[in-house]
Amino acid sequence: EPPVTNRSPVAKLNAHVYFIECAGAPVPGSGGANKAPVGCRIHFDCTARDSSNAPTNARGTPVWTYSNPGLVNGGNTGYNPVVIAKNSGCFSYYAEVDGVTSNTSNFCIE
Repeated sequence: EPPVTNRSPVAKLNAHVYFIECAGAPVPGSGGANKAPVGCRIHFDCTARDSSNAPTNARGTPVWTYSNPGLVNGGNTGYNPVVIAKNSGCFSYYAEVDGVTSNTSNFCIE
């Protein structure tokens, strides 16, 4: 895909699980997953979109919030943070950039 060159203001932010990685390998079909085993890596993704729903470049860097940070270890900034599933339990997550908050989703570690 070509790089996004749009500089329109962010109107919407979509945050989701990009894929799950266990034992060093991506889990097939894990895009959009809402659960993973302890020890696996969760790859998140967010896309900033403008008022026409076209991908755009945010001025700031996305910051992610995990409602139970004790369950994961790792990234909380950027478009593609990766966290390690440390402990079993459930949490919700969302991202924010340029004053726009993404959807909130739930994730469980088993």
